[in-house]
Amino acid sequence: MARIKRLEKHSLLSVISPSEFALLPGSPLCYWTTSKLRRHYGNLPKLHPHFAYVGTGTSHPRLFCRYHWETRSVDIGVGKKWVGYANGGPRSLGYRDIEQVCDWEDEGRRPKSEVCRRYPYLKGNYGFVIQSEDYYFQEGITFGKRSEFFSVQHLPPGSIFSNEGQSIFPKDPGNIWPFIALLNGAPVCYYLLLTAGVHKERMYVRRVPIPKLTDRARETLSSLAKQAYGIKYSVK
Repeated sequence: MARIKRLEKHSLLSVISPSEFALLPGSPLCYWTTSKLRRHYGNLPKLHPHFAYVGTGTSHPRLFCRYHWETRSVDIGVGKKWVGYANGGPRSLGYRDIEQVCDWEDEGRRPKSEVCRRYPYLKGNYGFVIQSEDYYFQEGITFGKRSEFFSVQHLPPGSIFSNEGQSIFPKDPGNIWPFIALLNGAPVCYYLLLTAGVHKERMYVRRVPIPKLTDRARETLSSLAKQAYGIKYSVK
């Protein structure tokens, strides 16, 4: 024990009980963090399912995807052949252009049929590939999963989302803009660097700790998120 005590004082060594790692989901070996930080993160309620639904969307066969400039604008929109397709991308705080569209005519009849043809072992269960359909066309928050540094963007109503551009739908729609600000903050980015790899899959994002927000804090965060969105939109 005396030797361990001496080691604890060494600047190049960390001596931590294995139980400390269990304070964070997945027990990451983040020995360089402080016990106070691990406990703080571990004690807060998690984003999903307490505050929001976090899920993946469709893994659309590329045959049914286009860039919006490859189609006619009159054919884009809910109830038309093409709809906006949030498909992830590099780090972007608050705003990202939805450049792609996908074929969703007749509620995705063609892509669903293609999924069933490609994967006969699914026995018609296209929902294994085209997921979270109940949340399509809703306003929410989207994020690209292939990014070292996590960031989220506003998901406008009228779009669907993909496995690459996974999405978050707060139970209280009034939390969309406050959560955009909160989830783009350094504490969340750092937490996901500790607990996730380069792929920020929904299983990791669901575990993001969320502090209790007062009404004043929500208003402030919402205002800041909308200002940042407006600035980024104006210089896109």
